[in-house]
Amino acid sequence: MEAMTLLQPDNRGRVALNAVIDRTRTYSVTTNDQGVITLTPISVVLSDEQLGDLRTDPAGFVALLDASDRHRNGAGRTVSIDAAFADLD
Repeated sequence: MEAMTLLQPDNRGRVALNAVIDRTRTYSVTTNDQGVITLTPISVVLSDEQLGDLRTDPAGFVALLDASDRHRNGAGRTVSIDAAFADLD
């Protein structure tokens, strides 16, 4: 069954989706040239190596995921391996 809900952006251009999504799920968001936004529920599956890292060092694993998100969103920068370790010499 499909349901249609009309949403309007607030004064800052944000749209609240909490009334129409399952807040326990993760969604992939796609947009097309006509401005259609599609939310697709996805399941996140950790590899055996990632699961091991999570069990061994939960805080470090979460920090790594946060850093990955920041980089993907343009808040990080890419440096060469030599530059990353230059201060250790």
